[in-house]
Amino acid sequence: MNTLANVTELNSQELAELNGGIVPIFLAGVALGAGAMYVYDHYIK
Repeated sequence: MNTLANVTELNSQELAELNGGIVPIFLAGVALGAGAMYVYDHYIK
């Protein structure tokens, strides 16, 4: 039971680190996409 709890704690820690890495990249991608759409709408059309 103790090892299972340790594994679960480790996995949640790893997931938190993973989310910390993915979320900023995702937000940057969204911002980049929004910027590209803005430029396309205002300058290329």
